[in-house]
Amino acid sequence: MSNPISVGQLLAMTAERRAETIKGLSPEVRTKLAHLASIGASSAASKALEHLDAGTSGIVRQKWALDRIEYARDHAHLAAHLTTSEEML
Repeated sequence: MSNPISVGQLLAMTAERRAETIKGLSPEVRTKLAHLASIGASSAASKALEHLDAGTSGIVRQKWALDRIEYARDHAHLAAHLTTSEEML
């Protein structure tokens, strides 16, 4: 039995290590992690948009929103990588 892995653990890995780890995951685990990563991306993007739509100003608030957008991007890329066919990895 292998140890469980999280979206956060995958994101913390180097690209090479992440690719190797993903190759070793079952299709079912990859699908579940991709789903969780997409939820994370959606949530982060929504929070950033709400923050920007509220008319917030100031460098700190804008930086926070940009950080959320980067977080969403990272999660979306991971979800795409997790759902890429084995031959494409």
